Amino acid sequence: MSELEKRRRKMEAESRARQDKEREERRKKEELERRRNKENYERYRMQQMAVQKQREKKLANEKESEDRTEKLVAELDKKKLQKQKKQP
Repeated sequence: MSELEKRRRKMEAESRARQDKEREERRKKEELERRRNKENYERYRMQQMAVQKQREKKLANEKESEDRTEKLVAELDKKKLQKQKKQP
């Protein structure tokens, strides 16, 4: 085999090795990016669930407060009517 042929084969081997290395680095970067995206999505999803729970709790608290207020108003109205009946 001539020296030129040996050099050509060596350069081809080095080129393949370099391409393989670049391909592996690119694969690792893509995998890391996929993992980060998945983690970000999971974090976002958990935040949305927390926000939803907060909304539900706030609505429940508001409903409870409205119910208590309505009950109190009804009691006061009842007392007012009873007081008016006692004063002819």
